[in-house]
Parts: sequence; structure tokens; C-alpha cells
Amino acid sequence: MRSSPKDAPSFANCSVWGGPGTTEQDSLRDPDGHGWYLDRVRFEERGRMAVVRPL
Repeated sequence: MRSSPKDAPSFANCSVWGGPGTTEQDSLRDPDGHGWYLDRVRFEERGRMAVVRPL
């Protein structure tokens, strides 16, 4: 699925998974480049439409 015009690039990420500290990752050190802020409702709707689209 391609990104939507409403989606925007994300150049850093900060997360907390199962521990007291945070994990930070910037796009300069990520071999896959930057991530995306997604319009979640639109993204899920497009995914549902792709699944039910007749062949």
C-alpha cells in the first residue's frame, strides 16, 4: 500500500516495551530509513478494501 498524502515522514522513534527505560531510534542509523506517521483510520480502511477487492 502506498502512503496517503495525509501521512507524514517520521525521523525518530521513542518506545517503551516491557521495561523501565525508553528505546530511541533515529532514521540516520536505521538501514530502512525513516518511518511514517499514518492516518490510522484511512490506512485500515484501505487495507480492508484491498482484501475484499474482487480479482
